[in-house]
Amino acid sequence: MTVNLRQLVAEAEAVLSEADQEDLAHLIESFLNSAEGAADFTAEELEHIRRLESQPFVAADPAEVEALLGWRG
Repeated sequence: MTVNLRQLVAEAEAVLSEADQEDLAHLIESFLNSAEGAADFTAEELEHIRRLESQPFVAADPAEVEALLGWRG
């Protein structure tokens, strides 16, 4: 564990309530779960992901989103 991470954990333990510490633990667990999955991608899949990430972000048209999701009530 890095010094910085150790300090942050100690600070969290000192200042956060037990409930907030549990929330932080869930965040860390989610981060670890998502970080572990990266090694499962093939070289081709990683290349495809990199290609998708390089594309500019285009915000969805609110009317199109409403039309798509509006049927759900």
